[in-house]
Amino acid sequence: MAEALNRGHLDKHVDPALRRRIRIYVGIAVVLFLVVLYRMFEEGQDFWYTLAAVVVGVFAGFLFSRMFNIHWDVEGKKVMSRLDSIGGVVLACYIAFELGGHFFFEQYFSGPSALTLILALAAGAVLGRGLGMARTMLQVLRANV
Repeated sequence: MAEALNRGHLDKHVDPALRRRIRIYVGIAVVLFLVVLYRMFEEGQDFWYTLAAVVVGVFAGFLFSRMFNIHWDVEGKKVMSRLDSIGGVVLACYIAFELGGHFFFEQYFSGPSALTLILALAAGAVLGRGLGMARTMLQVLRANV
């Protein structure tokens, strides 16, 4: 049976820029979630619409986590990431998703509730991207260490 991954494996075999990028995504998502929670309770927003926007955002974020090609660098013996040509297409789709969500919510919801739902969608998407990248990073690390 393969040994469990620990912090030493991450320190030794994962590119620091990739780890930093994942931390930034998760940190931004936490801040956005706090803003969404504040707006939900302050403005009296509907919990179910907000939860649905977060779930859709997380699902889309997982799909858009493919934006960066996460792979094993044989020479450096590290997990690396880079934006490839398919990642550029995924980036364009991600931007369209964010803009489309913005316009959709403004069409069907008004004022503060539209902004709360847009922030919930963005929070979910950023969290989904961070978690998706972390999942891929760990899969690549497990396959090569």
